[in-house]
Amino acid sequence: MSNEVSPFFEVEKVIDTYFKALYECDHETLNNLFDPKARVSGFYEHEHIHQSINEYVFFIRKISSPAMLGEDFNMRILSMNVEGSIACCKVAYLFESLQYKEFLSLLRVDGKWTIISKTFQHD
Repeated sequence: MSNEVSPFFEVEKVIDTYFKALYECDHETLNNLFDPKARVSGFYEHEHIHQSINEYVFFIRKISSPAMLGEDFNMRILSMNVEGSIACCKVAYLFESLQYKEFLSLLRVDGKWTIISKTFQHD
């Protein structure tokens, strides 16, 4: 019997931590989950957004968290693909009364999974 943890479980744990940090607007945890050179790109209220992770986390620091606003925790993984040291997850969640869909790309370096890019849109 192997004590090795499944890569799917490891990626799922990172995404679950991401969901909790997003729900609470925990900027420190978000910073730790993303690669320092990660990019965030997508559409917010029909405006194209393309920013560094530092710019994104700065934005998160300024807003009220869904937890503070009393929004339901409605965040889930829709699909996950893991191949060796790369992974891609499609996720959906409610944030500021908007239903988001995202693709998160992850890379495992030195045994640690980090998010290297986030693309998003909302309904």
